[in-house]
Amino acid sequence: AWGQQVVLGESHWPQRIRVAISDSGFRSIYHREIVVNALGSLVVTGFDGSSYYRTPGPIVFTPSNQGVQLHTPAGETWLLPEGAKIEGEGGSMLSADHITRGEGITFTPRYRGHMEVHLYPEGLLLVNEVSLEEYLYQVLPSEMPRSWPPEALRAQAVAARSYAVVQAMGSRYQSLGVHVDDTH
Repeated sequence: AWGQQVVLGESHWPQRIRVAISDSGFRSIYHREIVVNALGSLVVTGFDGSSYYRTPGPIVFTPSNQGVQLHTPAGETWLLPEGAKIEGEGGSMLSADHITRGEGITFTPRYRGHMEVHLYPEGLLLVNEVSLEEYLYQVLPSEMPRSWPPEALRAQAVAARSYAVVQAMGSRYQSLGVHVDDTH
C-alpha cells in the first residue's frame, strides 16, 4: 500500500556486491576482448575448478566455441571452459586495460576485489566482486568531487549505499548473477 515503508537492518545488506563492467562508451556490458592487469602477478582460477594459473599481466581474454581463451604475455593460450576468476597477487588492485573512462583526460579504471570473466552468446561479461564498503570507495569519487563539503559526501555515501542495497535485492541483471552495472 502507498506510504508503507520497509526498513532493513544492516544484517540484511549484502556483504559483497557484483558489478557488471561496461565497455568504454557505456554502450554494453558485453565485451569482444577483455584485458586485465595488476601491479604484481595475476592469479587466475577456472570456474571448472581444475584450472589454476599464476602469470604476470596483462592477460587477454577472448571468446571461443569451447569457452574463454586466456592469452598470456609469454604467448601461451589457455582454455577456460566455464570462465575464470582473476585476483591480483597479494590483493593488489586490478585494471581493465581495454577500457577507458573520462572525458578530455582519460584513464584506465582500477578495481578492488576480484574480477570474473563469463562467456555469453552476446560476448564476454566482466564482473567485479567487491565488498559493499570497497564499492563505495570506487563510486563516490566518480559521482562528486572530494572538494565538496563533508556533509555532502556523507549524504552521497548514504544514497550510493541505499541504491546498491536496493539493486542487490532486485537487480535487472539477476539472471547474470550481477547486482548493478557501472553506468549508474
